Amino acid sequence: MKSAKELAVSGKSLSPAPIETRPLRSVELLPDHSKVSGLHVPGALQKDRQSVAKSIGNMSAMVVKNFGVQYEEKDKKYFEARTLTHSNLGPWQMFSVTFVCLASGLGCGWWGNTSANGWGSMITATAIMSIWQISVAVILSELMTMLPFIGGLATYTRAAFGPYVGYMIGQCELAEYTIFLAGNLNGLASSLNLLAGWNQKFIPIWWFIIMTFCFGVQVVKNKIFFMCFAFLCFCGITIVLAFTLPQISVVNSGKWAQRDFFDEMFNGNSTIAAVPYNQMDAMFPLGFAGIIHSIPYMMGDFQGLEIIPLMAEESANFIRDGPKAMFGTSFLFITLYWLLVLVVPSVPPGLFVEMEYWYPMINTFSGYIGLDEESSSFFAMENWVTAVYQASTTLSLFYAFSRLCFALSRSGLMPQFLSLTELPFKKERVAWASYLFGCLMALFFILISYFEPSVGGSLADITSALGPAGFLYLTLMYGSTAISFLYLRYKFPDFKRPIKSMFGIPCAVVVLAVCGFTFVSILLNPDHNVAVAIVAGKLVIGLIHMWFHRNHLVMSPEEEAIQKVEEDAMAKSKGYIAVCERRRGVTNG
Repeated sequence: MKSAKELAVSGKSLSPAPIETRPLRSVELLPDHSKVSGLHVPGALQKDRQSVAKSIGNMSAMVVKNFGVQYEEKDKKYFEARTLTHSNLGPWQMFSVTFVCLASGLGCGWWGNTSANGWGSMITATAIMSIWQISVAVILSELMTMLPFIGGLATYTRAAFGPYVGYMIGQCELAEYTIFLAGNLNGLASSLNLLAGWNQKFIPIWWFIIMTFCFGVQVVKNKIFFMCFAFLCFCGITIVLAFTLPQISVVNSGKWAQRDFFDEMFNGNSTIAAVPYNQMDAMFPLGFAGIIHSIPYMMGDFQGLEIIPLMAEESANFIRDGPKAMFGTSFLFITLYWLLVLVVPSVPPGLFVEMEYWYPMINTFSGYIGLDEESSSFFAMENWVTAVYQASTTLSLFYAFSRLCFALSRSGLMPQFLSLTELPFKKERVAWASYLFGCLMALFFILISYFEPSVGGSLADITSALGPAGFLYLTLMYGSTAISFLYLRYKFPDFKRPIKSMFGIPCAVVVLAVCGFTFVSILLNPDHNVAVAIVAGKLVIGLIHMWFHRNHLVMSPEEEAIQKVEEDAMAKSKGYIAVCERRRGVTNG
């Protein structure tokens, strides 16, 4: 056995890294800086690694120093109790989970908020958001293969800027998931209650039936759980194609999406003087303001790709399959969304009437086949299609919330018991504690809306502000991810990136510009003051919680990855200096 002195000379670390006590480390992805340009780092310089043992980037180091963040040492048992079953997810499974999250956007759930701005504004906003989503896919593909760890978008902000910023973005993600989960869960319960023919007072029973089902399919078998996603994905795609493609034969955009909309919007209103028809006015009746008002709601439809990084610990080969699922989901979603935007407003009864529909493709299809909207057949079709899309979003958001909450709590950014995965009667590990916490949070927001009619007043203002608040969280999440991408490109150019696109920086700029534009437009709208107050209050409360919880953090995988790169870079730098000094000494001698 080699002595400690011999180990030091050979350049090996004297203290073995306890990799077996850490979840999913990716040491093989990190560049070996000691071999760059054939430079040999003397073993004695390994002592310098101790001086940066807690360094996690300049920004992170500053936060740690100024705010007193401390990391707890955890043994093997801690991580054994907090692991997820390796489900060997392939690109198709990851695609289906992500696509069903985006599926509610295919139903055009925000249709009424965007169609009132005119068909031209809808098309322009769709084009902007299509470019935005592709840009998100480009930067996330690089980030998630560079740091293939569970943790969502908070992974990348924590790696770049430390635990405080990572915590805040993680909280934005959780809040956004909770808001939209509550809305879809309550909507699904209402649809199922109508199909069952029950009295409205029984809707709360459906909340618990849905939550029990979502939890039950995970507990019974993970394979069954992901098969549910595949089934819902197939249903969502089939519905859009079956309802939209036949209507192409009656498309007349000049009449239904433009002239009819213009006449009904302006000439039909006795308080506004008759305005002669003009094609440009019909396309953009509100001008540039219409595009501005459409983008936030479009962003709500196009977001969802951030779910893929949450599947890192459950995939068979995440670095290979994650980007495939990312771009496959984006391509299909954008294609189907454009199909809806171009076809549905251009068929009877026209864009002006369709503003009142929640899922307009259902109403236009019923008109195409001559189905009376007062009939029981239409009632069943409308509620079943609505239930499919809302079930898709509900199940995917439960998955996203539980996995993100699991990752944050395991790293100490939330109470650590929320990351427990062991169940006494089941061998497979599931994030049961995080899931139950997600149920409680969703119920809290549902109850606010459920009792609003009887309470009214300020509570009604809070309910109506939840949607814009969710959009503000979205802009913060994706905007910070773009900034983290740019910072990591600048700070760690040699970090091994299995996928690195020449369009990465332009795409990050596009994502940041759209998020910044949307954030400012919401911020400056006086109707969204309550939403701004909700977001600001949530972030302040989060910072207070983080301050009192700062001494109970656990080093996350992404922080350890960045730490290793910085240690190796420092060793390389000092080794290079030592070699130069020796060479200079030989030359002078």
